[in-house]
Amino acid sequence: MRSGSHRGEIPPRCAPLLKMKTLLENLVNGNLTDAKKQATRYDLFAIAKYAAEHLGCSRNKAIMAAAYLKGRATFQAYCDAI
Repeated sequence: MRSGSHRGEIPPRCAPLLKMKTLLENLVNGNLTDAKKQATRYDLFAIAKYAAEHLGCSRNKAIMAAAYLKGRATFQAYCDAI
């Protein structure tokens, strides 16, 4: 265990990944307004890459989810991709 770290504490380097996970959970759970607000801190490709690598989404679904969150695709286009 590193000095200064406490059990149960999230290391600072993991915080962006947890925020990305929360962002995509909000999208999947229908909290679209929250998800779109959270998406402003990431670029489209970072969201798509995380969705594809960590959530097991297909590339098309991951790209459409990211495009929707960034305002580059409609909700219908996102739904059609899934």
